[in-house]
Amino acid sequence: MLKREPMPDHLLNQKVMQQLSNRGVRPPCKVAVSTQKGSVTLSGLIQYEHQRHMAMQAAQHIEGVKRVVDQLRVIPRMVPKKIAAIPTASPPV
Repeated sequence: MLKREPMPDHLLNQKVMQQLSNRGVRPPCKVAVSTQKGSVTLSGLIQYEHQRHMAMQAAQHIEGVKRVVDQLRVIPRMVPKKIAAIPTASPPV
């Protein structure tokens, strides 16, 4: 039985990035992928917690990935500032 050569890290990076994009993890999310000897690290900013699970699953299911390290942070959603109510003239009494 022939032993398979491990997939080069740069190819694993490409495959993980492609899977993240396919699953909707793209701008405004800012996810960086780095790979060393089959260990993939996901770091950066995501908008929602469910994107973390999606990103982890995408990376874990790629052949050649030995482990996935999660360094993702959820950025708080930007809430627009409340606009001060414009005073209205009260009707004459």
